[in-house]
Amino acid sequence: MGFGIDGYCTQIGDEMRKAQKENINYTAIAIKGLLGGFHPVNAEVTVDGKIEHFNKVWLAPTMKGRFYGGGMMPTPQQDRQDPDENLSLMVFHCKRKLKSLAVFPSIFQGEHVKYTDLVKIFTGKDIRVKFDRPCPLQIDGETILDVSEYHVIAESVVRNKKLEMAYV
Repeated sequence: MGFGIDGYCTQIGDEMRKAQKENINYTAIAIKGLLGGFHPVNAEVTVDGKIEHFNKVWLAPTMKGRFYGGGMMPTPQQDRQDPDENLSLMVFHCKRKLKSLAVFPSIFQGEHVKYTDLVKIFTGKDIRVKFDRPCPLQIDGETILDVSEYHVIAESVVRNKKLEMAYV
């Protein structure tokens, strides 16, 4: 589930598709967004009851796995088979557009985590993200417009002797 510039990218991609544009390039949309189309927001993040605040948030996806969005790796340590059944949240925040633009491509290799002044990874079972203004959210490439908050809970459900994760 992506919140921030990735939701913006799916929204722009949807608009281009409606205008019958061919060859939608989400990387190009992201670069244009970083240069001015997307305006970062402030966020309140709550993970398992602990609250943190961030300014100028560009991206805040919650992940069950480590990959999404055409090979991006926002949470490189996340394991779909985690025995503790945790989810991961990555918050990418930066006040300077050019620095954001320089660091953003490193998300594809999971190298962005070394920029600890810009990136924070959380793990937990109950994750809530609130932005100070509505933004598009994307879930598996599907856009939901005007979302100002999302809440994800990892819940163990045993069915047919197989453990599954449920999201609400």
